[in-house]
Amino acid sequence: MIRITNLSLTYGRRGQNIEALRDINLSIQKGEFICLLGPSGCGKSSLLNLIGGFLNPTKGEIRINNLDMKRPNADIGMIFQKFSLFPWQTVAQNIAFGLRQKNLEREAVIGIVRSYLKKVDLIDFESAYPNELSGGMQQRVAIARSFANDPAILLMDEPFGSLDSQTKYQMRSLLLDIWNVSRKTVVFVTHDIEEAIELSDRIIVISSRPGTIKYELSVELPRPRNWDVLNSKEGLSVRELLLSLL
Repeated sequence: MIRITNLSLTYGRRGQNIEALRDINLSIQKGEFICLLGPSGCGKSSLLNLIGGFLNPTKGEIRINNLDMKRPNADIGMIFQKFSLFPWQTVAQNIAFGLRQKNLEREAVIGIVRSYLKKVDLIDFESAYPNELSGGMQQRVAIARSFANDPAILLMDEPFGSLDSQTKYQMRSLLLDIWNVSRKTVVFVTHDIEEAIELSDRIIVISSRPGTIKYELSVELPRPRNWDVLNSKEGLSVRELLLSLL
């Protein structure tokens, strides 16, 4: 579904050329959950923005379903670390935003919105505004909005990075519950090894800048990856390998 070929990105800053990414080659299959793992500043977010069509590469190309990606596409959803809800809209209105652009019948929109409100356990907060919600609740709304819009691909840029440990765990469980049903293609940026192991089918380790693909690891651990799985002999072996690569 996603094919990245000989991709490089250089940008200017304060009169200097900064090489962010160099010769990235990567294929991502439909329904696959991929984590981009690497240190801060290695180009993970830049690669995500290139896939989303928000940036254009200096060299190489990205093809999605054999189409050259050079601009944002309605089939691609994105969730950021900073809460990206519309503050003037209620929870229900935020979730319905993308659906309203599709000219669906009002009853259909209401049905989809309420379905996702139940999935993210916010049915009692449909009339609340973002500033009345905790950080974790706001990200639940963002996840519901993205999945409700039914994109083929979901790009997630460290969406749980600003949350506390307990809320992060809850959000990862929620994300996997929804993904297990929808099987969207997900590309998830993180610098958290445990998060990458828990979530992904495959982990792409990105080197320090200029970012290159240092290692590709298929995660063969059984799902759901609870504490026992993550701390099994096999789980600890995966963690040790990733630690040695970072």
